[in-house]
Amino acid sequence: MDRFELDGHIIVRTTRKELKELKASDFKDGDRVIVNGKYWINIKYGNYKKPSLCSFVMDGSGKILDCTPGLGWPYYIDSFLHT
Repeated sequence: MDRFELDGHIIVRTTRKELKELKASDFKDGDRVIVNGKYWINIKYGNYKKPSLCSFVMDGSGKILDCTPGLGWPYYIDSFLHT
C-alpha cells in the first residue's frame, strides 16, 4: 500500500486484499483510494456523517460507475464504503 498527499488530501494506492483492512470512515472528504489501478474511490461526505451515501467510484477510463454493487462497482468496494 502506498500513501501520498496532494493538496491536503490523501491518495492511497492499494490492492483488493489490503482494502479489506481499511475503513472508508477513516478517510476525510476529498481523499481518494485507488484499488489495483483499476478503481478510483472518491470519498465524499456531503451533509452525512458517513461517506457511503455521497462517495463515487470511477473506472480506469474516468467513467463514474453505477452505485449498485455487482452491476457497477464490485461488492468489496461497497463493503469498504459502508465501514
